Amino acid sequence: MKFSLSIKIIVILSVFLLCAGVGVYSFMRLNSVEQRKDFNLYALVPQDAVAVFETDRMVDMLEVMGRMKCSEDGHNLHASYLFSCLKKYLDTLMAETPHALSKQMNKILISFHTPDTQADQVLYCTLGEGDRDLLENFIRKYCPESFPVKTSKYRGQEIRIYPMNNGQFLAVYLTQDFLALSFQKKLLEKVIDARKDGHSLPDEPSFKILHSGKIRNVEASLYLRTRSVHMGLPTDTLRPVLNLGEWMEFDMKFTEKAIYCTGLSHETDTVHSLVRALRPQESLSGFAGERLPSSTYLYTHWSMSEKDSLFAFQASQVPYDNHTDPYPSKRDRELQDFLKANADTSLLTCFFLTDYPGRKTPCTVSIIPLTNEWKARQDFLNWLRSTPHDTNAPSRPRFTPGYDRYPHSQAYRKYLMPRNTLVTRLTGWTDTLLYSYACFYRGCLLLSPDALSLSAYIEALEGKNNLTGSTHYEVLASSLAPSYNLLLMADMDEVLRQPAAWAHLVPGFFLQHEDFFRYFVLAIQFNNQEGTVCPNLTLWYRPEDLPEKKESSH
Repeated sequence: MKFSLSIKIIVILSVFLLCAGVGVYSFMRLNSVEQRKDFNLYALVPQDAVAVFETDRMVDMLEVMGRMKCSEDGHNLHASYLFSCLKKYLDTLMAETPHALSKQMNKILISFHTPDTQADQVLYCTLGEGDRDLLENFIRKYCPESFPVKTSKYRGQEIRIYPMNNGQFLAVYLTQDFLALSFQKKLLEKVIDARKDGHSLPDEPSFKILHSGKIRNVEASLYLRTRSVHMGLPTDTLRPVLNLGEWMEFDMKFTEKAIYCTGLSHETDTVHSLVRALRPQESLSGFAGERLPSSTYLYTHWSMSEKDSLFAFQASQVPYDNHTDPYPSKRDRELQDFLKANADTSLLTCFFLTDYPGRKTPCTVSIIPLTNEWKARQDFLNWLRSTPHDTNAPSRPRFTPGYDRYPHSQAYRKYLMPRNTLVTRLTGWTDTLLYSYACFYRGCLLLSPDALSLSAYIEALEGKNNLTGSTHYEVLASSLAPSYNLLLMADMDEVLRQPAAWAHLVPGFFLQHEDFFRYFVLAIQFNNQEGTVCPNLTLWYRPEDLPEKKESSH
């Protein structure tokens, strides 16, 4: 073989081997990065999580949230102190990063655990190439030097405990693939257990069906375990705990003046959940503004075309049963029969304000359209006449209809109903005496815990002083689905001005974070779409619409 030919062969082989080496190295590097990118953070989430927040656009999401009008006005939601810390240090971290944060670091989860305090949370983040070193340097730089970092071993994994400037301690579980943070070391131990044992949240059958194979193109998602949702404030002695279903998921969108959460419900065949009660109901249309006084600050509108499922759900949620006194439960069954025979397909309950002298609580009225008012009145009067004497009855409420201020209502007779629990369950009132008043008006049966509320309601409607035309009502209604099975609308500022017992129709989360939510009007809709009940939530920011209100006297 000629020497020149040998040289050519050697050069060609060298180039080939070099290219092959570069190719193999590039493949291995890309494969390694791909593995990190595809690391499933849900494999770390303990099965006892009650909620999970997810985003793979952390930086973009925070920028959008920063442009919201509420953020510009200094109103921020502090439901997660971990997330607040993340926002605080993000600008500093990005300033020290030569390029934008890696795609992996834009992916975060936050899991929430009972008893759902600020400390009962874990924040998870995937890491890309070099992200671990970046974070370690950042943590060391901003960790107070006066306290040493403590290290703990759990099942062969290292948990570091860092002191913070506010006196708290942050537990950190850091690997090449992910970062997990919590204010509780025991929660990170649960994370390690979930990873080691392979028993994480996606292994729970109900969540696996919900989350499997989801590809999302949204700013953020929220998953809620909704079997036990606390309503109202802890100070409410009759605070209900509602079973809404197994899980609900929401896709979140943030605009300048609103937060939109579009949801789906997922459930097993559990008994008496809200989702099961709503599924057979026919949809309602419109937002009932013409039947609501202009001072209405909270109302619910239920479809009750299939009454048995609704009665069963309501009976299972609020513990009003008095087993030593069978009288109310017997009246419940009779009243159910009356409603099944005479009520149409909806139930509207409103809470509104009145200027009646000395009145310190809101007025409350429930409106049930009737299929035939004349027949319903006759059946109702026959029921009153046939009801046995209530031997254990507490003192009856004083009849104060307020005809001096509400003369138009005098033409409509008010009836004191026998004690029952059904009215309280259906309407959401708080009344331990279980008395209520009834009145027939414009083809509807009106129900209320007091006669004055009935008079104030009739006076408002006779004077056409209704909610139609209200700016925030019209704006919010225009953003909602035109049909639904259940709707709740609430002026959160006014809700928070009322005593705790008048707020238990609202989920407790919104009341516990009153510094943020009081600047919003809240709307929650449940829509039945081909057998799937879809919850949708809208928060409309409107501080400039808030009228000057008197200081709460409660």
